[in-house]
Amino acid sequence: MMSGAGFGTSICPGIFWYISAMVIGFFILFPLYLKWNSASRMILFPLLGIFCLGYLQLKMGYITLTWESSGAVYYGLIRGIGEMAIGVVCYDVANFIQRLNFTTFGRAVILVFEIMCFLAIVVFINGKWYCPQSVSIFFLIAIFVTLLYSGVPFRIKCKRAISFLGKISLPLFMTHITVFNVICEWCGPDVFYGHGLDVLLLCTVVAICSFYVVSFVECHSSDFRKLLIKS
Repeated sequence: MMSGAGFGTSICPGIFWYISAMVIGFFILFPLYLKWNSASRMILFPLLGIFCLGYLQLKMGYITLTWESSGAVYYGLIRGIGEMAIGVVCYDVANFIQRLNFTTFGRAVILVFEIMCFLAIVVFINGKWYCPQSVSIFFLIAIFVTLLYSGVPFRIKCKRAISFLGKISLPLFMTHITVFNVICEWCGPDVFYGHGLDVLLLCTVVAICSFYVVSFVECHSSDFRKLLIKS
């Protein structure tokens, strides 16, 4: 569907645009990365990311509409490839920054900039969705993540917490639409405007509970383990 195989149909990928775009994107980007490593990282991927996201911004006015067809492929695939390409650039830049020796003042400036990026992201989450600033916020996220992973001004040492967030990412993906629907039934669809961060925190709590429930069942039921292995 994401590659255009469902062209002309009314079927939509829904929330699974993310996985589809990621898988197809890997099939496109990873061979290029292996074949032309340096050229891909320094030239092709930066241009590809900027042009993909820039196309969505010019065409739609924002990059967050992922389930509409562009005529050949879904916009989600274009966005996914563009964001993954920028992600490779961020990884390289983070490694480069990590090798630099900053002064105390330089580290302080970077810390202030990180905080400003984080606050801007939080403000966006609590604002109106699909706003024209979405592409700008994406690049703020990219800068924030790049600086965070570079270890400047300080290196994150809470590996257990980061690992746990990775573990609940799948439960979060699988449950957030259900949480959205329940909230809309109770409070109406307008609840997202101005309360995006609250909704995100609630989805995270549900994902954590789901993770522990599944882990408990898996550890205490041999039949459940056999079912997973056979599947």
